[in-house]
Amino acid sequence: KTPIIFALDIDDFEKGIQLVKELEFGLGAVKIGPRLLMQHGANAVKKLAELVPVFVDNKYYDIPNTMESAVRQTFEAGATFTTIHSSAGSEALQRMAQLEIELNRQRPFKILSVTMLTSFSQQTLPPNLKNQSHINITFYDISQENPSTPPPPPGQPAAPSAPACPP
Repeated sequence: KTPIIFALDIDDFEKGIQLVKELEFGLGAVKIGPRLLMQHGANAVKKLAELVPVFVDNKYYDIPNTMESAVRQTFEAGATFTTIHSSAGSEALQRMAQLEIELNRQRPFKILSVTMLTSFSQQTLPPNLKNQSHINITFYDISQENPSTPPPPPGQPAAPSAPACPP
């Protein structure tokens, strides 16, 4: 099956179902988050799961008991994937690992851990993550000519750019 995950970040659920039906055979999964879930509830997951695997991207971050309950409900609704925040702590992560093993005895299910939101930049990084010697965060500017070249460490000159590829 294809690795393509289609982000269904819309408000009109019926239009979303129509889009998924049109793309169904080219999709590995469909991703939904709080925007759609808060409007349409667990039935949205159930209905979509009849068509394709569902990735519930709610990034659960709470006390371990609450995270476990939320992930179980996500699984019961029919999701194949869900996300949690890795910064929830070691107890929460250990419990999520055990929960994933338990739930996989019933059917395939993955709990993915989010370490950093993609919306963060060096300027918008939360204060609790700034100046942490044990955290190495590198931001890439994909608008650069050669985005695959990482920026140099602080205080070092940039490496010369590779020649542009012919069109």
